Order: sequence, then structure tokens, then C-alpha cells
Amino acid sequence: MSENITSDFILRYIQNNQKCLIINSSTDTFPEKISKIFNETFWLQIQEDENKHQMNSHNVKFLNFENFENHFSPNSFDLILIDNWNEFQSDKIIFLNILNEAQKILKKHACILFLIDKQNPKYDSLNNLKNIESVLKDLNFQISKDWILPSVLNPLYSGNLSNLQSLSWFLQNIENFIPSFKKKSFKKNLFFKSIKIVNQKILPFFIKFFTPSFIVCCSQGEMKSYESHLLNKTKLKSSIFVNRPFKLMYILFDEFGNPQQTVSLDKKMLDNVQTENLFQKLDEIAVYRDWVDGRIIDPLNYNEVILAISWIIEFQKSNQQNVYNDDEIDTEINSIRETLSDISELKEYPISEWIDEYENFLKHNSIHKTSIHGDLSHKNMILSPDMKKIEVIDWNFFKKVGNPMDDIGNFLFRLLTKSKTQSKIAAFKLKLENSDTKFNKLQVVVEKKLSNHFNFNFNFLFAMKIYFLKSLYSKILNNDELSLDLEYVSILSKILSENKLN
Repeated sequence: MSENITSDFILRYIQNNQKCLIINSSTDTFPEKISKIFNETFWLQIQEDENKHQMNSHNVKFLNFENFENHFSPNSFDLILIDNWNEFQSDKIIFLNILNEAQKILKKHACILFLIDKQNPKYDSLNNLKNIESVLKDLNFQISKDWILPSVLNPLYSGNLSNLQSLSWFLQNIENFIPSFKKKSFKKNLFFKSIKIVNQKILPFFIKFFTPSFIVCCSQGEMKSYESHLLNKTKLKSSIFVNRPFKLMYILFDEFGNPQQTVSLDKKMLDNVQTENLFQKLDEIAVYRDWVDGRIIDPLNYNEVILAISWIIEFQKSNQQNVYNDDEIDTEINSIRETLSDISELKEYPISEWIDEYENFLKHNSIHKTSIHGDLSHKNMILSPDMKKIEVIDWNFFKKVGNPMDDIGNFLFRLLTKSKTQSKIAAFKLKLENSDTKFNKLQVVVEKKLSNHFNFNFNFLFAMKIYFLKSLYSKILNNDELSLDLEYVSILSKILSENKLN
């Protein structure tokens, strides 16, 4: 799980990100992650050792129950987050006191979030939600409930339980979002059969039974969030929130429950976004796209991969530009060589030889610059319902002028690391060693198509040399970790060495 993936979903519930209060966190790391979003983060832990948490919470101000009451000025918090509701079951008076104080310090359109994890052994599946709702209604809070998948600790997908049409759509298409659902256990088979016949009126009760996690959101007035801001702006009716490793995405639905648009936020551009006007800042980096019907292509399906390769070739041909000249080639090669030559971890690999091969490729072939997608993988390629056409989505990193090997390298690397049974590293090694019989047939066709495209004897091993030269170069410039790339480079280097001996 990404370091920030737990905290990122909090953006769905806030209007501003100045001040947050966390009550009763289930882990020591959770407040630290949340603190990356807010200017100030406070942590109130009931009946816990204060010193334990102070040691692990450098960015969080720790509170105990005695100094909580009347500690903060009214209307000062943008979010109050309550975890481990179960811990309050034995002392409802403490819980009511905390809620009464929370009412005072919460901003008008801000909310209190209750994280409900049914996998917690202390969770009471029959009474937990009812108890929370009963207490909140007595305090005149407005309440909404959200489902979360796969869990509170890994909140990749979420939406409002009252938006039945978008919820039904998500469940009908869940295999396209959560690949593990393709491996159907008895419970999953029962789940799929049930959702196809269940009436929308009883769908929320059905979801409460199957879904492992919920969020109860309450506010003293209409809650204002970036999600509600988007719905008002687009005049659409509901949304589903998707938390990916490198971006956040809202799928927006019309009144009939049909997806119409996506709005994406690049996580790198969200770093250190602490502002009084959060919506305006998010609007500046939001990317709007019309919804594309279909499903993500299967990178293990021969026909679908060939269709994807054909799309890449046609895209590059239709966006073809000038041939690389010697000055442009020298500038790129010299920059890569200088940057990589200073890295001690690369000394044991034939990096200089790979750079020479890349230079020869550019200088002795007419390589045209082209527009590039910038993040091309099977996950961004949507197969039409008739399985005859591919639409490519998520153009956040599009460049008008780029190197055609960038998109091809990205796509082929992800193809090499995909497997139903192997780890990514193991699949990469197996396929490049020509030990995967099924993949070998695909590889021959892909290499032939790309050889014709470049008018050059193209092969996967050559493509991976260029891919990792560029990947290492980029990561060094951005001060990113190199260890994972080095694992692949080590495998690639050994395979190339063995091929020379044979």
C-alpha cells in the first residue's frame, strides 16, 4: 500500500486543510499520514500512554482527555476524525462529552468522520451503525454514510450509500476495478449473483452485510467538500471516488446512474497543498475527461495486446514529427551518460554499453519525434464493448513532442511484469528468458510489428535497456529510490550476458 494512500481519501471530505483532530487512532502511523494534508494535526487518544505516541508522532500534537475540553476556540477545525468507535462502548458519557466539545470546535460546513471497520474483532455488526446514528441524531447532526473498498486501511474506492444507481453500477463493474474479484471464491460468486437480482431499495442493506468498511460523516449544516463542488460545477448527480497510487479520481454520474465524466488530480501536484482556498487550488490541477465505456484491456490476452500495440503504432504515425537531429541526440545522450556515470550502484552493470547502443539506434535510424501519452500501460487502455476498438484515457502527462520509445517502453515493461501466478520480478525474468511459452508467441508478433514500425530489428531486450536508462535517469534527477529498478537491471544484465555466451 502506498505510504499516502490512507490519507489521500481524506481530501474527499474537506473544504479547507488548516486544522484536523484525530480521536482514538487504531495505529500510530495513521495520524502521521493525515498530518501531511493539514497545517496542524492534533491527536486525542483515550486511555493510552501519552509517551508512546509522542515518540512516534513528530508532526502531530498529542492531547490527553483532561486538557481537551475548552482547549480550542470555537469553529476552528476543518475535520474531526474518530477511529475505534468500539473503544467508547464501555463509557458513553466520555463519548458524549467528546461529541459535545467537537460540535463547538468544528467549522460550520466541516464534518466529523467515523471510521467503521467490520474486520475489527470488537465490531458489533448489528448495533454499531445504529448506535452511532442514534447518538448523532440526538445531537442534531446531519448524517451521511459512505461505503469503502477494500477497507478503511486501504481506501481505494468509496461512494455514498444513498446514491444507489452509481453504487449499483460500480458493483456490476467491480471486476474492472478490483482484479482480485476475478478469482471468484464461493462468497464472491454468491455476491455477484446476488447483486444482479437485488432490488435497489434493499441494496444499502445488502452492502452493509458484504462491505468490510464504512465511513459515517456528520456535519452541523450542509457539508461542503470538493466532491460536492464538482457535482455543482458539472450539474451531475453523484460520484464514486477512486484512490490510485499516483492520482485521485472522481467518476461523475448523471441522474440515471450513467458515468459521464472523470476528474483526476495528480498526487505529485497535491504535495504541500495547504491553503485557505483548497477548492481553487484543486481546480487549477484538475483534469476533466468524458467517460469512456468498456473495460481495461487484459495484458495476458493475445488479441487485446496486439490491438493495443496497433493503437500505439497508429497513434505515433498520426502524430509523427521531425526526425531527431545530431544535436538533439548528443544533448540527450550526454545528459544521460553524465547523470548515470556518477552513481556507484550502477558501476557493476554495462550501462555505458547500453547508452552506446541507444545512441547508435538514434543516429543510424530515422527516428521521428512524436506526441506521447506519458504514462502508457494496459490500465489506461479501455477496450470497447464490441472488443474492436481501444480508447486511451488519463492523458495527464501528455507531451506534444517526445520520444516514441517512452510510451513503448512503458507499455512493454508492464506487459513483461504481468502474471497471474508470478511476482512482477519473476514474470519479468521468465519472459525475457523466453521461458514463458504463451508469451513467446505474443513476443514474436509484437517484435515484428515494432520492427516494421521503426524499420529496425526491434526486440524486447533492447527496449528494456532503453526503458531502464530513461527510468534511472529520471529517478536520479528527482532523487527517487533506485533499488527496485536495480533489481530489474540486474536480471536484464545477467540475461544479456548469458545470451552472449550462448
